[in-house]
Amino acid sequence: VKRWVIREDEIITAYIILYFQKEGENKHVTEGDIFVLPELRRKGIGTFLLKKMYEEATKENCTMIDFSEFSTCSSGSEFLKEIGAKLGCTEHINQLKIADIDMKLMDEWIAKANERAEDYELEFWQNEIPEERMDSFLKLYNDFWNSVPLDDLEYEYEELSAERMRNGIKATVKK
Repeated sequence: VKRWVIREDEIITAYIILYFQKEGENKHVTEGDIFVLPELRRKGIGTFLLKKMYEEATKENCTMIDFSEFSTCSSGSEFLKEIGAKLGCTEHINQLKIADIDMKLMDEWIAKANERAEDYELEFWQNEIPEERMDSFLKLYNDFWNSVPLDDLEYEYEELSAERMRNGIKATVKK
């Protein structure tokens, strides 16, 4: 992960972040984000930061930068379109207020599930995947992610290894 910021006096007005993959089939792709204060957009700051992203991505042998955008922030999609980025696939974020969960309905569903799937068990893991479950978990994980349509994205489906999964978990737990 690499970050750069633009400051005016002590105020950070814009920053970029790049996430580089060091393992796997898609090391040619880096994920990046550009953030510019709303009042400073359309003044060349994003383009200036994009040039820095280009330089760093090239140093890391990346040929592609993936950007995320919020549908509620049209300036992001306009900027990406203007620089020639193409929409690959979309992701939606859904929210559910915990207070709105119908617990009576949940209890009914759980009771029915116990009748239909009595051989299933729920296990709790914290900060690690038990070694005896790693192969089975990786099969589920890889099968799921490799079934997601890529549309026109230039990715290769890949199999995540146990070592890479452990390293990702360690990095997340440190945060």
